[in-house]
Amino acid sequence: MQRIEENKWAMTDFIDYFIGHTHWLDEELALQIDEFVSSLSRVLSQYEADLADGQPSSDLGIAAAALVEAMVPDAKQALDSRFREILYPPPWWTRPLRLLARLQQWDSSKRRDKVDRWSRLFEG
Repeated sequence: MQRIEENKWAMTDFIDYFIGHTHWLDEELALQIDEFVSSLSRVLSQYEADLADGQPSSDLGIAAAALVEAMVPDAKQALDSRFREILYPPPWWTRPLRLLARLQQWDSSKRRDKVDRWSRLFEG
């Protein structure tokens, strides 16, 4: 039972920290964390309700434990990559260069169409 209390305190601390710092996060990241917290809370409540002598007593509790083990690392990896994007954005010049490349590609395809039309006129 002590472990359950520790888990509850850890979850409460995480939620309090998240709520206190959500205004610093972009909206997409805040929604990701919010979905993770609500899913995790739902699964943990199922797991806790199924415990008997500190162990899951049915397949539901075992499935909930497996789900938590799968959810947490995936969410951590997604959040880590999102934080890296925020902290270390690509250099400012990469976006204009990508736009220039797209424009050049579009322009060259337009030129090819014109050349094809002119060549068809003079073939026959």
